[in-house]
Amino acid sequence: MNSNSNGRLRVLRLVITRCFFQLQLVYRAVWCTPCQDSLTVFLIAATVSSLVDILNIKYRKRNYSERTIGIGFDYGDLLYIKAGYKGSGINDVVWLGKVVSGAAKLCSYGNRSFGDSEMMVSKDVYNNLNEHNQSLLSWNSSRECYHGCVINSEMKTWVDKNS
Repeated sequence: MNSNSNGRLRVLRLVITRCFFQLQLVYRAVWCTPCQDSLTVFLIAATVSSLVDILNIKYRKRNYSERTIGIGFDYGDLLYIKAGYKGSGINDVVWLGKVVSGAAKLCSYGNRSFGDSEMMVSKDVYNNLNEHNQSLLSWNSSRECYHGCVINSEMKTWVDKNS
């Protein structure tokens, strides 16, 4: 711990972990999910994708513009720093590493052009998926990653009934 000129102590914690990292751009916000299990992250992405479909049905009924999202997955080493001033109530986490920038890059490709699907997945993530989930994705040669539109089948039933 270091002290600053005000006499407060600056608390700094570093943690290095190896995990899957997912970024989702929803209404100009980024959502991060560090996780050790590729299946869990894949299911979260399918659920979020289906939630956006549900929101778009409700938006369409009220004549609002529909939303599109991009979902990016990468796998690798991750460093996060928990920083703030002791006693100030400021206690933020900063995510660092190649996996963060890789997931952000893949996220920016999601739904960007006609040939891009909603979910973009790095080669490392694809190799960690089971055969069934790998079959839901296809190779995108222009982006050099795998992509697909993966949804939650139970939520899709509701979407089909209400669209």
